[in-house]
Amino acid sequence: MCALLLAPLSLAQADTKAQLAELRAENNKLDAELNALKDAVPELVAAEQKSIKATTELHKAMDTSPALAEETAQQAAAFKKMTEAVMSKDDAARNAAREAHSKASAARLEKATKLPELAELFKASTDAQTEYQRLNKTFRERPDVKAIEDKQKELREKIKALRKS
Repeated sequence: MCALLLAPLSLAQADTKAQLAELRAENNKLDAELNALKDAVPELVAAEQKSIKATTELHKAMDTSPALAEETAQQAAAFKKMTEAVMSKDDAARNAAREAHSKASAARLEKATKLPELAELFKASTDAQTEYQRLNKTFRERPDVKAIEDKQKELREKIKALRKS
């Protein structure tokens, strides 16, 4: 009798998994469409690459700055504790570790913004990010892009509903 009761549940679970896989595949196709549209806008691609490069240079300089050595070590230690807490699946420990990591990161960033040797890199990173965001906003306002993003929003809602069922 128990096997008979479990069989429909297994079929329902299999159907849900199949539906989720189908919705994810459709979302992946839409992601590919968005990426193709984005790649067709050379200014946007160049701005994104410039932003990534500027931010990477800033972070490398922060990571190697002797003036930030203590803050960098504290942030790394907090990150390690956060990773361990996530693996332990202890919600309270995870939340406390995330908070500690957030505070360590904020303290490091605050000190970094006051270092004259990083000022140019901060400006370059901020300027590049601002330009990318401006171009990306214009891109996302296009009707073809909005239509794809609306479809993706619908898919995410369907996926969320299926996961709850």
